[in-house]
Amino acid sequence: MKNLEDLAKFPSENPNPVLRATKNEIRYINKVGESLLSLKEGDKIPKIFQNDISEALDKNILKTLEIDIDKLNYVFEISPIRKEGYVNIYGRNITERKMAEQKLKESEKKYRTLIENAQEGIWTIDENSITSFVNPRMAEMLGYAQDEMLGKHLFDFMDENGIEIAKRNLERRKQGIEEQHDFEFLKKSGTRIYAILETSPLSDEEGNYKGAVAFVSDITMRKTAEKTILNLAKFPSENPFPVLRATKENILYTNKAAEDLFSIKEGSRLPQELLEWINQAIDLDTPRLVEVDIGDKTFSFNILAIKNQDYANIYGRDITERKTAEEKIRESERKYRLLFENANDAISILDLEGNFFEVNNLYCTRLGYTREEIMKSNVRYFEIPEYADLVLGRLLDAKEKGFNVIETAHMAKDGRIIPVEISCRSILYNKKPAILTIARDITERKSAEIKLKKSEATYREAYNRAEFYKDIFTHDINNILQNISNGIQLNEMYLNKPDKSEKVRRNINIIKKQVKRGGTLVSNIRKLSKLTEFESKLHNTDLLDVLNKSVSYIENTFADRNVKIQVEVNENNYFIQANELLEDIFDNILTNSINYNEKDNIEISIKISRELEDNINKVKMQFIDNGIGITNERKQQIFERGYSEITSVHGMGLGLSLVKKIVESYHGEIWVEDRVKGDYTKGSNFILLIPEVVHNG
Repeated sequence: MKNLEDLAKFPSENPNPVLRATKNEIRYINKVGESLLSLKEGDKIPKIFQNDISEALDKNILKTLEIDIDKLNYVFEISPIRKEGYVNIYGRNITERKMAEQKLKESEKKYRTLIENAQEGIWTIDENSITSFVNPRMAEMLGYAQDEMLGKHLFDFMDENGIEIAKRNLERRKQGIEEQHDFEFLKKSGTRIYAILETSPLSDEEGNYKGAVAFVSDITMRKTAEKTILNLAKFPSENPFPVLRATKENILYTNKAAEDLFSIKEGSRLPQELLEWINQAIDLDTPRLVEVDIGDKTFSFNILAIKNQDYANIYGRDITERKTAEEKIRESERKYRLLFENANDAISILDLEGNFFEVNNLYCTRLGYTREEIMKSNVRYFEIPEYADLVLGRLLDAKEKGFNVIETAHMAKDGRIIPVEISCRSILYNKKPAILTIARDITERKSAEIKLKKSEATYREAYNRAEFYKDIFTHDINNILQNISNGIQLNEMYLNKPDKSEKVRRNINIIKKQVKRGGTLVSNIRKLSKLTEFESKLHNTDLLDVLNKSVSYIENTFADRNVKIQVEVNENNYFIQANELLEDIFDNILTNSINYNEKDNIEISIKISRELEDNINKVKMQFIDNGIGITNERKQQIFERGYSEITSVHGMGLGLSLVKKIVESYHGEIWVEDRVKGDYTKGSNFILLIPEVVHNG
């Protein structure tokens, strides 16, 4: 067995900082500690250690201190040797572990979809310290169901001492401080749970405190193994991790942890797991850092050859937890990427200005852009321009509400408009506020909705049209039949009275007119019912030719009355897109001008001219009469005999509503004015305005 002097060299050769110190000065420090901390034996205790060293000695307790040095993370275990008046300080580089823990936490935050399966507890409180959310793992730690914890005050899960500590911590959260610390909670059963909390404040856009979130890890087992933790600060013989010294063949020294791990003792041959690496380190005089799986654990061994001594010191560490954490990160990444890239919807993550953090493949392929093109753009670029700012505002509403669903449309690179339904949620992405959007293509749904609405509108139009025809026919045919019946009854009374022959002839003429009126009604109903069919059969029509035919027909029909119709035109060629119903328009207007005229001399002036409206050439026709006129109240009503209302007026009541529908099918318009402005009793002026077409023949 090597003598004590050899054993004392271990701290000096340790790759981690090792110190021994009183409250006032450094008694011993190895070379690694000197280089790392810029200290030497006899120096005063740095301020960063003073309080912890004093507390460790005064209270005879183990103290743990984490320090960041040159961007590396170190933990120092301060173990008191009270009767000697000094402490042993054993430092370890925990940068890799901290990075692994940080990556894991960021991964858990980043991939919110996996939050329910998180291995650490997640606990959110509002500004009044009332529990607003816990994940299943957090509830499990404390022995509650999730809904049992919701609505309870944070202090309901701790004793009086814990409440005092929590109050101080809450004040720090309200100051915007993030930190990691140990804490004790009371489980539902009354037992204690020891945990590490990483806590962060939550605030609104103005920076007002709105609560806090904590990521909680159960360290109860670690706490119950306090003896092992205390040993972490001790020198090699007491170290709970394996420490060896070996030549290329034999073990020169082994501590208890190494003996148990490899089933070896001093003088034994080298463990097969380390044989090759120890030989390489000694032969090449080069340090070796190797990872070895032993049983169900993974160890890292730092093998340092001692120059000119033909042996090496071997320092082992159990890195099972770190490896597990790394694997969780990789698995989390794999699951997230699998879900993200194979989703059936376009997914993006945006900052609060609409710039992209992430997009999945479907987002790119749906819009026809490369990932690089999208990542350099803003979400506004892919929205319909007039709605871009509005849509971004609706997306950002999710920050206040937590969740939002909107309907909008994306613009693809090829100009296609893609209707989408976007579910958006407020998240943290790399510790930054962000919006997660999931856009579902609803083109088929929108198309189906449009078809359904069109079908409903068509059905209702057909139903209303049928009701309209029924009401018109019922109303007007009853009038006609009643007039015919009245004429027949009168003639029956005059059959045996020769002196009443003139009245008989007059009644016969009335009956003839009513029969003709019935025929006209049937014809108009037929034309109106087929108006949609006629609309699709428009062709270039010579307006003057049709008008002249209509004037001749009217003059012959009303030959027994003194009717003068005058047509005034500036040119001879007026063509419009029309059909055979055009003549019905003219017949109807002219007939009304005669029927509603009580003068002996009926005068009708038809003026035809051209007019430019909205850069469109239109033909303007004015039918000016000297009839009884139309009051202002009825000027609009005479065109509005609709599906739901039958207006009881003199005449058949159908004519002008039919005229209006035909004119509108020509993309024209019709209205009526006073012949003499302000005095309707002087007659009417019916005005038609219909687009003109160029005639090349």
